[in-house]
This record gives sequence, structure tokens and C-alpha cells, in this order.
Amino acid sequence: MGRKSYIDKGLISYESLYQLYVVQSLSVQAIAKTLSVSTGVVHKYLKYYEIPRRSRGNRLSKGVMNIMDLPRGSAEVEAVRKMTEKEGAKSNE
Repeated sequence: MGRKSYIDKGLISYESLYQLYVVQSLSVQAIAKTLSVSTGVVHKYLKYYEIPRRSRGNRLSKGVMNIMDLPRGSAEVEAVRKMTEKEGAKSNE
């Protein structure tokens, strides 16, 4: 039996990635840090879920709320982390 890919493990749900990358406009690096995965894993999921990549110039504007501005362990960060873990557990069943 071969090694399972990250996609098979269900590390990041579509809903979580869409919320962080598209709605909140977080960078791949910020998402990776928030979810405790590598940037390569985030890139693989963006490709797998067919979420279009942003250009380098399309970044957050000043004054926009960024999840990375919140203290690690804050309620908002933990809510996203729990949602991701819950989705991962469902895919492992």
C-alpha cells in the first residue's frame, strides 16, 4: 500500500481554505502558520480545490482585519482550527 497524500488525509477542508484565502484574503504563508502545515500543503489544496491563486500584487489593504493580527490561541483562530480538525476527522471515517 502506497503512502497517503495530504489530500487523502483531509488536512484542510474546502470551506476553511476558501474562508481564509478568498474571504479573509490571507496569504498562503499566513494560512500555513495558522493551520500548522507547510506552505506546500496549502498550495496543493488550493490546486486540488481549484481555488484560483492571487497575483503577488493582490494583497490585503491596510486596515483590513487579518487573522494573523490576532493572538495565537484567540477564539477566532481556534474556531478556524477546530473547524479544520473537524472536517479532517470526517474525511478519515
